[in-house]
Amino acid sequence: MSLRAQSPVVWIQIRNILLRAPGDGWMSWEDLLEAIERRDIDTGGWPAGACAAAVQAGYIEKRGLAYRAVRGTGNTL
Repeated sequence: MSLRAQSPVVWIQIRNILLRAPGDGWMSWEDLLEAIERRDIDTGGWPAGACAAAVQAGYIEKRGLAYRAVRGTGNTL
C-alpha cells in the first residue's frame, strides 16, 4: 500500500464522499470507487487500501461490500 493511501487527508476525502451518500448513507464499493476516481482523489493507486486504512482508523465503516461514513470523526475538508 502506498503512503498516500495511508494519509488521513485521503481518508477524510473518502469520508466526505460517504457523508453525501443518498438514502441510508451506505454506498456500494463500485459506486465509492467511481466517486473516488471522478473526484480525482490521489490514493497512490490503492483505493482499496485507502478505504481499508480509513476503516481501521475509524473514519468509515464497512459492511459486506458497502461503506458508510462514521459521523463525528475527524474534520471535513
